[in-house]
Formats: sequence, C-alpha cells, structure tokens
Amino acid sequence: MSEPRTCPACGGARGTEKVQHSYERDENGNTVARENRYWSQCNTCGGAGVVTG
Repeated sequence: MSEPRTCPACGGARGTEKVQHSYERDENGNTVARENRYWSQCNTCGGAGVVTG
C-alpha cells in the first residue's frame, strides 16, 4: 500500500481558488467584464489535501 502524500494540485491546501468570468451590460449599454473569485475543494484530492498511489 502506498503512503499518503501531499496533493500535487492544491499543495495540501484542500482547495483552490477558482475564477469565473462573465460579461454584463451597464446602465449605458456598455459591455463590462466581471470576475467572480471563489474557493472550491480540490478536484484531485476531493478536499483531503493528500493523495495515495
């Protein structure tokens, strides 16, 4: 059986910052770029911070 090791994707932080980009129209009809940042559990380790294998 392999020893657990720090997740290479999140570095053991159990999650990563994600960025969602979108475009909206302001009150004058101009296109404005928006950026929404949020924290999400790591897809590689499932939020455990470690992987095996």
